[in-house]
Amino acid sequence: MLFFSVPSSAFELKGLQPIQPYGGFSAFNASTPGKGVYSMGIGFERSVDMNYYRATINGGYGISSGTEFLLTIPYLIEWNNSLDGLEDISAGIKQRFFKENKYGPSVAYLLKFSLPTGKNKFTTGGAAGAGLIISKKLGPFSSSLNLIYSVPFDGSYSKQLELIWGLDLRSAHDFDIVAELYAVDSYFTAGFDSVEGRLGYRIRTAENVYTVLGAGYDFKGHDPEFRLTVSFNFIFRKNNNAGDNL
Repeated sequence: MLFFSVPSSAFELKGLQPIQPYGGFSAFNASTPGKGVYSMGIGFERSVDMNYYRATINGGYGISSGTEFLLTIPYLIEWNNSLDGLEDISAGIKQRFFKENKYGPSVAYLLKFSLPTGKNKFTTGGAAGAGLIISKKLGPFSSSLNLIYSVPFDGSYSKQLELIWGLDLRSAHDFDIVAELYAVDSYFTAGFDSVEGRLGYRIRTAENVYTVLGAGYDFKGHDPEFRLTVSFNFIFRKNNNAGDNL
């Protein structure tokens, strides 16, 4: 996620996002859905102070058993009670190069870029970046740590560093509690200008369909201060390809 400040207000631009259950709200998991598997997520968000809505479409495709292509298309609604528009479209490749074993974590890298498709203020002029994803399961817990570095195409912006820690708790067969801590040293300010905690739950509402409800609170930047999210995620498998066991 990217945070942009203007003299009277602030808003947030969405970067590349994972598709549940192969990630959290923004934290990527090193697991993949499997070769030939399509995935799609439809998300809705309501942010408070500042107030706006967002709709997001995420897409994914399993290129191989450990490699996944990802796409994020976000659209902002009623930003500052006046502006609607498409944000920058993001795409990327996640590739796992070390699979989890009894003692070691699963490790993947992320390569991503954003196209300058955003309307008005909803763009950074595009960007490119890379990240490291480390995931480990321990009993009912699954944890992921992401370190993502991005460079904007427009030299007037700063480089960005995202640090994300995600935690899933399998509390029932089809029910997970999802928690996340997201910190960003963004394109637009010096230092970590946003540290947001997120909490919610993920329900497998049907075979290969996951519904996620969540809330977030920004402990530092307060732009926005509070948000509510809901997403519907679909995994389209063929030939009974189960992907990684989550």
